[in-house]
Amino acid sequence: MPFGGTAPPGSRQALLYEFDGRIKYEDESILRGRTKGEVLEAQIKRENELRDMGYELIRFTWAELYSLDRLREKLERFGIPRRVRKPRRPK
Repeated sequence: MPFGGTAPPGSRQALLYEFDGRIKYEDESILRGRTKGEVLEAQIKRENELRDMGYELIRFTWAELYSLDRLREKLERFGIPRRVRKPRRPK
């Protein structure tokens, strides 16, 4: 189900999409000696910096990606319209 990746009409805000998995809090190769709290703190800092630059961040979880209804609802809450593709005309 394709969705547009631009901000809602009339908005100048840029949208960023991010998949949010739990692995970054559990995998030692990603943690690299940091605690879960340190990883979370770094994530929040990064998100705040992006928002300060004018970006809006939309996070997706596995559950949302596996459910088209949940995914559609989330995208619509952020004002992202569902694109309707026009059928191709036969040649």
